[in-house]
Amino acid sequence: MTTPWSSRSGIADYSRHLLPYLREEAEVDVYVEVGREGEESSSEPLRSVADLKPRDYDQILYQLGNEGQHAFMLPLIRGLGGTVMLHDWVLFDLAMAAHPSLQRGGLRGLQRAFREGGREEAQTYLRNVRIPAEATRGKRFRLGWYSQESGGRWSSAQSELNLGTARAARLKVHVPGGRTLKVLQGGVLLGKWAEPEDLSIELEFQSDDSRVLQFEVGGAGPIRNRRSVSDERELGVFLRKVELLTEGNWHSMSLDEPGTHEPQGLSADRFELCLNRSVVRHADAFLVHSDWVGDQVLTSRNAATPIARVHHGVERRWDGQPSRQDACLQLNLPSAWESSFVLGTLGALQQHKRPAVMLDALVLLRERGVDARLLVVGESRPEEFDLVREQSRRGLEGHVHVTGWLPEPEAWGAMGAAHLCVNLRGPSTGGTSGGACQALSLAKPVVISELPEFAHLPACCVLRLPHGESEAENLAAMVLRLREDPAELARMERAARESVEHELHWSHAARRYLEVLRDFPRPRASRRSLLVRFMHATAREKAQIT
Repeated sequence: MTTPWSSRSGIADYSRHLLPYLREEAEVDVYVEVGREGEESSSEPLRSVADLKPRDYDQILYQLGNEGQHAFMLPLIRGLGGTVMLHDWVLFDLAMAAHPSLQRGGLRGLQRAFREGGREEAQTYLRNVRIPAEATRGKRFRLGWYSQESGGRWSSAQSELNLGTARAARLKVHVPGGRTLKVLQGGVLLGKWAEPEDLSIELEFQSDDSRVLQFEVGGAGPIRNRRSVSDERELGVFLRKVELLTEGNWHSMSLDEPGTHEPQGLSADRFELCLNRSVVRHADAFLVHSDWVGDQVLTSRNAATPIARVHHGVERRWDGQPSRQDACLQLNLPSAWESSFVLGTLGALQQHKRPAVMLDALVLLRERGVDARLLVVGESRPEEFDLVREQSRRGLEGHVHVTGWLPEPEAWGAMGAAHLCVNLRGPSTGGTSGGACQALSLAKPVVISELPEFAHLPACCVLRLPHGESEAENLAAMVLRLREDPAELARMERAARESVEHELHWSHAARRYLEVLRDFPRPRASRRSLLVRFMHATAREKAQIT
């Protein structure tokens, strides 16, 4: 079970890259959530879990992480068993999507928090769940919105709009040409449009519906020459008008409310709310990327459990990549970037990826006469980190470039402009950094945070940065050392290639998968009455989340 390839999901990308190597030695069928099997336009057949016959398979494997769209897997894990590749230890987003009572609060929400996390997490939940009632319930523009301008308001590629207590809504939006738009409500797809340009969307809500809409725009990026200037922001939809039906009357909603930049309510402590017991307590066996996550599983279960560590897996991508100069030209970067020492980071610019540390390190390097710059190969998340403001405050205008979301081949080419990859975390979900692994596939040395879940990454091409007051100073010192010692930088690049060839490549990961799965016990569904067990588990799950 996994996420459809069409989703903008790290785990979907992971599954898609691993699959061909698994199929070299095993028969593999791919199952996805009911109703999503038709989303994939490639020749890869995706099947609905409604058609799954577990006794036809030797193993059931779940590719599961902290994604709300993985909620469909929980009743299956409880009812059928199987092996979970646990990509994250913290499953906050998954739990919120799977258990609506957590979002509604009250006694049932508290009970669910206790079941999914235990006493300490229930206390954290109780402390924070009260906040949204006053602090966020009235927030309209919750995630991914820029400030209002003439005629409306731009979102980034992914955004959320809270429509409060409205019983119905009418929206007028503009989507730049050549892009696609998905509108979701509580993770359920309401509509999908290809190259829609201008849209009028009408919605009606039932009394128990969540009125938070999610907008996902594919192919989002800067719009060149808009009003004769280049707009470097990543732009999704342009919201022109919103009308809401409340208490029998239609009224226009103001578009000038500030976005929510600071975490509120449960999100403020999301990394302390693991909420993972529906997975950890009910799977038959586990694959993990780090010994640390494996130890957490054993501690939680307090029982002997089949667990094996498997490297994340990467491809060989250094051949055929553009030179630094060509990569800078393809990104339309000013010529000064070609002679600068460029730090690259892969993935969206989120608060927990410590962007402030990277900016502070740039300041220190420039004070020491080093022309250092930062390339973000991913989207800006202004609701989490106001990059424009933070650059200006540090005097770094023109020294940071954000590409916006890019398809994989373009993202790999863009990273060619960087000398070194920096992918930091803190706090962390306990998952391995996909961005760091992808950098190694490009033979780029990486600086990562010194966290136990990263301990397995090879020291020959990975530098570890401790958290603390001197974090930016230590990062600057690492960069300065590599900049002044090209031979050491080249040695680390060679070491990255060798690590991929001999240890990290997808072929090694797939071989490890198959070795382990042959030894793991068969899922419960192969040993007990499948129909009765699955029906009982599903009924219990529905009773607990309502």
